[in-house]
Amino acid sequence: MQTARLVASAMALAVAGAQTGHAAQGSAAHDRTYALPDEPVSADMPGPSQIDPNHSYALYELIDIAETANPLARGAWDEAKDAALAVGLVRSAYLPRLTAIAAGIAETSHDNQRLDGAPVDGNGNGRTVIAALSLQWLLFDFGQRRALERGAQLLLTASNIHLDAVHQKIIRDVSASFYTAAAAHDETVNAQVALDDALKVQNAAEQRRAQGQATVVEIAQVRQASAQARVLSVMAAGHEADARITLLTAMGVSPLAPIRLASIPERPLAVQDGIDAHEVVTRALGRRPDIQAALALEGSADENVNAARADFRPKVFFASSASYQTGHLSIAAVPGSGVDGSNNLSGSSGNLLGAVGVSIPLYDGGMRSTKLAQARARADEARAQFDAVRITAVHDIVLARTTLDTSLALYAASTELLGAAQTSFDAALGAYSHGAGTVTEVNAAEIALMSARNGHSAAYSGALSAAASLALATGDLATTPGVASGS
Repeated sequence: MQTARLVASAMALAVAGAQTGHAAQGSAAHDRTYALPDEPVSADMPGPSQIDPNHSYALYELIDIAETANPLARGAWDEAKDAALAVGLVRSAYLPRLTAIAAGIAETSHDNQRLDGAPVDGNGNGRTVIAALSLQWLLFDFGQRRALERGAQLLLTASNIHLDAVHQKIIRDVSASFYTAAAAHDETVNAQVALDDALKVQNAAEQRRAQGQATVVEIAQVRQASAQARVLSVMAAGHEADARITLLTAMGVSPLAPIRLASIPERPLAVQDGIDAHEVVTRALGRRPDIQAALALEGSADENVNAARADFRPKVFFASSASYQTGHLSIAAVPGSGVDGSNNLSGSSGNLLGAVGVSIPLYDGGMRSTKLAQARARADEARAQFDAVRITAVHDIVLARTTLDTSLALYAASTELLGAAQTSFDAALGAYSHGAGTVTEVNAAEIALMSARNGHSAAYSGALSAAASLALATGDLATTPGVASGS
């Protein structure tokens, strides 16, 4: 309810500002509203969340939830199923086509004639039943069906690879969001610690003031530092909430779900050894899902070219049909026969036909040539796409490796900086508490310490995220995303 009032107040301010602007320009305020009417379907909230608000989730648990809840994973799975059904559809072309036809015919006739001036009426009723069974079987087509089957099978392979790629991306996104949320939580903790430190400084300044050693300016400075620390604490809490929402979104669950995260035990991170970049790229290219998928799509396009070529060649087929017909005719009178009364005629007949033939395409207005040209163009496009994917893959791998090296170096430097900043702050606070130094020095040391803490947390989570990105870039994200710990 309070949120609704806040939104209404914000909108009222915005409308008032817009109307003021229109009035300043000499124009009347518009009566038109840009709000859309409610749509019940789109207003439905996501389904029940799988998140237990009383459980602290580790990264692997969040990944397990994301792999089933994320809509991208479900869409990729449906795409793979569709590709599998397409393979079955193509394979059905090897089997014969059997068709059954049944028809019933009823006829009623009335005949009014004159014979030698005398009227002669003839009425008749007939019923006929026809049943037919036809079989068509394509025996030989110069490999067209085989080419279509191989092409569909390669598309299925590409779809399965894409499914793996989607899962790898989900793992990377959830991992990076989890590490970012962990860093945001550390930022909140650091802000609270900084606030406690600021209050310590303020308490020391007030004690000195009580002893007549601190000035009014010093008291104002330390109180300003405490207030600023409170502001930073509130901002850090907001950043943490945003990071948790981003994590839930990456998982594919409702961002409204309350979630608790398990803490990441910090461990020393090992600096990467000097592996040659060319060796890393060479090993990774064969495992990249996008490269394997692009290669499968290229092969499928080549098979479509073969199938289009087969359209220019004859086809051998077998056809057979069997039919059966039975009928009954009832005639009340036969005009001119002199026979009155009812006459009934009944009969049946059967037919069986079998043939082996050849169909030869002669002219189709250029349709086959156009299809072949299209298939060749798509094959060239697939080859170009494969080359582009390889270039992009090399870029991603080298960039991810460089980012990880930089992140590890930054983490090592931030660890050293944190120790120095902590020592500097402790020394400055101790000196000020004993009447030496100035409050300005203490405040500067406090700000530097908070910056060092946040930088250390960000560097640690950044190194873990960079490791996950490198695993994704090298196609090796099936293993644990992280950095090997040092001894």
